[in-house]
Amino acid sequence: MRILSGLILVVLMITTLPLSLAQSPEAMAAYQLGDYQRALALALADETEDSLAFAARAILAEGIGAEPADMDKERLATAAQYAERALELNSNHDEARLQLAIVLSLQARAKAARPAYRARLGQRARALGEAVAQETPGNAYAHGFLAVWHVEVIRRGGRLGALFLSASMSEAKAHYGIAADLSPSDAALHWQWARALAATNPRKHAAEIEAALDRVEAAMPGDQLSQVLKARAQRFRQASADLSADEIRQMAAALL
Repeated sequence: MRILSGLILVVLMITTLPLSLAQSPEAMAAYQLGDYQRALALALADETEDSLAFAARAILAEGIGAEPADMDKERLATAAQYAERALELNSNHDEARLQLAIVLSLQARAKAARPAYRARLGQRARALGEAVAQETPGNAYAHGFLAVWHVEVIRRGGRLGALFLSASMSEAKAHYGIAADLSPSDAALHWQWARALAATNPRKHAAEIEAALDRVEAAMPGDQLSQVLKARAQRFRQASADLSADEIRQMAAALL
């Protein structure tokens, strides 16, 4: 059960899901500039499933973009409320399901193993991601979520945890391959894959980590949060050159 105490910190869907065309130009501009409170206020002026899912996204993006990152219980609870309200209006809303999956994963990480398991937080997060991937196979970010989910389960739980939750590196790589094909220049997607692999086994996955970081370097971030994550990836790459495998693993596990 140890695996469930440390389930995934996945931010790539926060940063890379396409901004809903239903949002006003003002809300989208505020989000892209990193003015998340204004983006939130503008979104909440319109109580649609799109705007509520966007509100959840803005709250989470504000937390991940902070230095240091701020993912406290209140933030997660508020984001969950907006995502759940969006799902009450449309139970198949892709972004709402993925934002809720992120929240559930973060809530699982903050709990001890048994309470997280009893609440089925990690399992519910995976189910939401898989539902989107199955129903909308062209959604790169559902596949990216699942790729990191599998790696993090393996990292935290080892062989027994992976067996228990049916996680596998082959599935992780398959999902990442799909996501990368669908969104090849997405800095956040490639950074999260590199970070997850580095936190698991930086020597074994060295070539894949370097390839993902190369893609991050070549990416052109389209908003403030993506710029923040690209800069983090660059700092990680520079720092890891002088670190041992254990130090790289610890650094990657601590980053978002």
